[in-house]
Amino acid sequence: MRLLSFAAALAALPAAASALTYVIEAPGLAGPVAVTPLQTAESLVDFYGYAAGRATPPFAMVAGRAQFFLVETSTETGAAALGLGAILGPGDGDGSGSAIFSLYGAPGAAFGLVRDDPGSDMVGWSSDPDVNGAFSFAWGDAQADGFLFAGIGAATWTMTFSSFAGISGITDWTFLSGDATDPTVLGLGALNFGALTVTASEAPEVPLPAAAPMLAAGLAGLALIGRGRRARV
Repeated sequence: MRLLSFAAALAALPAAASALTYVIEAPGLAGPVAVTPLQTAESLVDFYGYAAGRATPPFAMVAGRAQFFLVETSTETGAAALGLGAILGPGDGDGSGSAIFSLYGAPGAAFGLVRDDPGSDMVGWSSDPDVNGAFSFAWGDAQADGFLFAGIGAATWTMTFSSFAGISGITDWTFLSGDATDPTVLGLGALNFGALTVTASEAPEVPLPAAAPMLAAGLAGLALIGRGRRARV
């Protein structure tokens, strides 16, 4: 019987793993809640699907609802693979709406991808790659508004959306998690009285399986037995 060396046996064991986790906090949540980025095989721009004055994402758009989300694409790697966006509306009632809020804490590598619609006032998106600043939206009947930026993957950060004002046509503030076509909808509460915080942090390292020391000791013992038998031959 061929025995693995101690080093080879350890190399065959699962390595300690480290990954990023994402957590949101908002007035309507009892505490921090873990979220999972929506997954897409399209580019992030195609996932948002801006056309004819509104987004056409794979998930349903709901009148009177604002939907924030993280989205990860398999077409990119590293920082460019992860985006954060929101779709506002269409509005309730006559379908129109408006909202103003600010963002701070976005990492320096973040860059704007979609400004929906192009006439929206997003400070810095025209000439400055920094996406932090004021966002001002207004949309007409049967339309919607929103944004999407990327460059936030493979890094830790805490971003905060705050200073919500001028809100009309939106009565339900939400964050989407999980399946891109049928996501879990997390209610955020009344953001005009608070803030939405999104944090990316490193998950604790997953240790080697508890059986690893026993396996190592067993392999070492078998190796000694093997040497003893060869010595008596």
